[in-house]
Amino acid sequence: DTAHDYAFNNVVSEERLGIVLKDRRKEVFLATKVGERTYDGAMRHLEQSLKRLKTDRLDLYQIHLVQSLEDVDRIGAADGVLKALRKLKEEKVTRFIGFSGHLSAEAMMVMVNRYDFDTMLIALNHYAERKGDFEKQAVPEAARKKMGILVMKVIRPRETDEGISPEELIRYALSLEHVSAAAIGTDSLDVVKKNIDILKNFKAMDS
Repeated sequence: DTAHDYAFNNVVSEERLGIVLKDRRKEVFLATKVGERTYDGAMRHLEQSLKRLKTDRLDLYQIHLVQSLEDVDRIGAADGVLKALRKLKEEKVTRFIGFSGHLSAEAMMVMVNRYDFDTMLIALNHYAERKGDFEKQAVPEAARKKMGILVMKVIRPRETDEGISPEELIRYALSLEHVSAAAIGTDSLDVVKKNIDILKNFKAMDS
């Protein structure tokens, strides 16, 4: 999971992944995101993303950070980014299309109901900024349409959750009803090994 706009301290995420993907593309389910809201802008970013990732195809292409109802309108405009994603899916440049967000549960619900997407990626623990209840509003609507429901920002507990381990937060995320997968950031090989161990020995939490 990456995005066109992920660049920190002069390190571009897609370029870093491309170093590995050029030799191991078949082993990876590859998802990236587009922040542009116009058809032409999205197509330009797609071309840049594919070049950086050293591939000619994606598994999942997502509209990055849906923020408001006004944003929803721009996405679906006649010259909007959604037109680009539909075309790319039709041409098999990407297998699936989706969108992400962590600010407005209402906007996510409208995205689900107004348009046809394959997936929705939501921030699970982003309480300081988000408005509305993502788990009780957006998730059930997406599940009703049989969308894949993905979660991010899993290891970001509230201040009241001090003492809860990253392993417990990951187990909680994957135990939620309707959740298909979690995007977990990793900053070391040790973290990767721990996360693999969680999955190998996974046991769902009681509701």
